[in-house]
Amino acid sequence: MDIRWRRSNAADYTQRAQTCQGESPALSRSARATACERAGRCATVRRTRAGEGGSSARHRAAGGGQVPGRSAREMRVVESNRWRGVVMVVGATVCWGTMAVVAKLLFRDQGVDPFSLVVVRAYLATLTLFGVLGAIVPDHLRVDARMLRASAIVGIGGLLTNNYLYFQAIHLTSVATALLLQYQAPLLVALYVLLVQRQRLSSRLLPSLVLSVVGCALVVRVYDPAAVRLNLLGVLAGLGTAFAFAFYILTSRAALGFMRPWTLVAYGYLAASLVWVPIAPPWRIVAAGYPPETWVGFLAIATLGTVVPFGLFISGLRHLPPAQASILAMLEPV
Repeated sequence: MDIRWRRSNAADYTQRAQTCQGESPALSRSARATACERAGRCATVRRTRAGEGGSSARHRAAGGGQVPGRSAREMRVVESNRWRGVVMVVGATVCWGTMAVVAKLLFRDQGVDPFSLVVVRAYLATLTLFGVLGAIVPDHLRVDARMLRASAIVGIGGLLTNNYLYFQAIHLTSVATALLLQYQAPLLVALYVLLVQRQRLSSRLLPSLVLSVVGCALVVRVYDPAAVRLNLLGVLAGLGTAFAFAFYILTSRAALGFMRPWTLVAYGYLAASLVWVPIAPPWRIVAAGYPPETWVGFLAIATLGTVVPFGLFISGLRHLPPAQASILAMLEPV
């Protein structure tokens, strides 16, 4: 019975393929297109079945062989996209590291409080994103209700919470301490993937997580009391930043299934800005009378420290698993 079914299925596939290639001129163009589509589906199923070799086959492919069902060209494209994602995430970390230093200078030399910086950052980032996208690619600003909901979740639960707690941690402790606490996020992402999504972590990921955390601790000189300032509220803010960053990574990755990266960043910051409007209206920020050099710092943080890195990071998430992207984010300079 199984042999007869396979022969019938193979004959049906051959007939559809011949129809698609134009060997049945009696059919109309629409009928030929339908047959072509069905033949393509059959080919996809056959490639999928051919590629079902179990985990051992996938491990052999990872060791240098070719993944079953994929051509060498497709493998090169996948590898190229993976490296593109790595470059994007690393570029984002460099921008974030620069932003942390500028923020500390604003706190120390200009008397700016963390709350005002978070609010101004959200307002300026929103204006920049909508201005640039509206001028260059206005189609990227078209969204539906599903996209708005996803943007609100990412913007409020991820961006707003992460930004506020991060600057609070810097203000109450130090840049090094805040970074050390925030970069526990990869552990949280890995635990979520393992326990909630029930996905197996690669054998290389677990050592990478351990080495990343240890390396981050050594870079910020956790062994030197003068380098790591411990403050209960600051530590709690830093740990909250780790949870918010992990939430941001996971929800952003989910939203990228139906949204463009820059669209998600723009509407995410719009959602964050709308939350701040009743609390700290824009006109109140303008009336605060900040000097020009302070506004230069605000603009630097809003563009090079916000728009560029968050856009790069979310774009990189399209090509990398969340756990791997979160580990790469730990390369942020201190």
